[in-house]
Amino acid sequence: MISTFHGLELLKRALFANEAMMNTAGHNISNANTPGYSRQRVDLTEDTPMFEPGLTRSETAGQIGTGVVMSDITRIRSSFLDQQYRDNNSTLSQWTENQTTMNQIQAVFNEPSDTGISTVMTQFFNAWAQLANPQSSNDPSARSVVQERAQTLTNTLNSTAKSLQDTQTNLLNGVQADVKQVNVYLQQISGLTQQINTIEASSSDKANDLRDQRDEALDQLSKLTDVTVAEGNGTYTVKIGGQTVVNASGTATPTVTQLTADASGNLSIPVASGELKGYSDSIANVTNYQSMLNTMVNTFVQGNAQVSLPNTYAFPANTTSMPFDAVLPDGTKLSKGDPVSNIPAKYNGELPTGTTITVAGFNGLHQLGYTAQSPSTNAPAFFQTSDGSSTFTAANIKVSDAITSDIRNIAATTQAQPDANGNLQAVAGNGDLAAMASNFGSSVLDFSNAPANGITYPQGTVTGYYNAIIDQIGIQGQQANQNVTNQQALVNQISNQRQSVSGVSIDEEMANMIKYQQSYNAAAKMVSVMDQMFNTINSMVQ
Repeated sequence: MISTFHGLELLKRALFANEAMMNTAGHNISNANTPGYSRQRVDLTEDTPMFEPGLTRSETAGQIGTGVVMSDITRIRSSFLDQQYRDNNSTLSQWTENQTTMNQIQAVFNEPSDTGISTVMTQFFNAWAQLANPQSSNDPSARSVVQERAQTLTNTLNSTAKSLQDTQTNLLNGVQADVKQVNVYLQQISGLTQQINTIEASSSDKANDLRDQRDEALDQLSKLTDVTVAEGNGTYTVKIGGQTVVNASGTATPTVTQLTADASGNLSIPVASGELKGYSDSIANVTNYQSMLNTMVNTFVQGNAQVSLPNTYAFPANTTSMPFDAVLPDGTKLSKGDPVSNIPAKYNGELPTGTTITVAGFNGLHQLGYTAQSPSTNAPAFFQTSDGSSTFTAANIKVSDAITSDIRNIAATTQAQPDANGNLQAVAGNGDLAAMASNFGSSVLDFSNAPANGITYPQGTVTGYYNAIIDQIGIQGQQANQNVTNQQALVNQISNQRQSVSGVSIDEEMANMIKYQQSYNAAAKMVSVMDQMFNTINSMVQ
């Protein structure tokens, strides 16, 4: 015999179920714009009907339903799309950082421009061309221009080096900031995981909102580094670079492995992608360009360089051995230290026009000449280092003190003769050294000691080497731009797919709200009908 109050119990469950669905729809609408929120759904199922087969079974035909049961509140989420999003979001962040750094490097070199290294180097060589003019070789103003252009060149190189170092410092600071943020996210994920495990272990309820917060923290973490998640059998692990950084089991406090970085930006756990990987790549790129620029400067100043004599070269008095390697126009090769007497007799002990000589960079070339002092002396090195080291870099190169203190120490000629008093004087109107200096940009230099991770350029001109650096910067910048564009499109696509699964549609929720309201009203109407039935029964009893 079915209880008289069976209908009320059945309808009570209907009211509770529809009320829960309306509340859940309201929760969805309230969080439609909350980052990381996943749409929730009330799962309904029929309750166990009456009666089960047995000896005490009622004579009533069929099984009477007992209404609806709210079995769970489920958040709509795809773990597959979550991992796809995090993987691609991490790669996007890596390339975005690479793109940002390459844009900064391009801005540092600022090519082509009126103030870039290429332009000021050309102006430096042009100043020497003016000094090479016979009418200008003894003109103080021509030497002043050479001095000014040289100082502009070294100042530009110093400024470029400083800007690259500032970029490097900013990258290293970025690594430290990201490492701190990664550890904040790991602690947050650990705390949320413990709360989730505690709640779900003590009841059949799902900690949906806490899980959303944890997934949002994982999404943010994926911007900084690669991240993978595994959950099952009461365990939850988070890995970075293949190494476990959060390990949770049951309700115990999860273990967290902190990420650290040293002063050079090296991480305790090598990451595969993310902004931290972008920083690592960018630090390597900046270091590489610093090394290439320094190689160019050092080779330009004191590397082996082949220059061609514009005029006949007469050796200083009492010179008995070759001061440099030389290849004469007829193919005769002379090595440094060979007797001068090895020069073919037809050249009368001099080196003819067109002879290719090997000097120790621009400094070596300048030191072949004679100053405009009276009496004249051998020219000093044109450049020196600001820190006293023997290796030139873009940061330490400067015009030598001898040149900045007295422009007469700038040599224009390789020839000097004694005057009536026996004092050595530079030959007036001879600008052969200035001519060679003006053409030094097209002289072949030995770049065989260039960094192994730099451009392949064993021999060539200083302008050619510099242009190769600029070309590589352009190629890497273009590659970064293309990868960011492609990766952004992929992330957007996956994000849209995730949103279609987990996102809240206001129109859909409002439609559901109306449906739930109608169901609630219908159940309430049935309760009213049942109440009238009870009143009728009561009146019959009375």
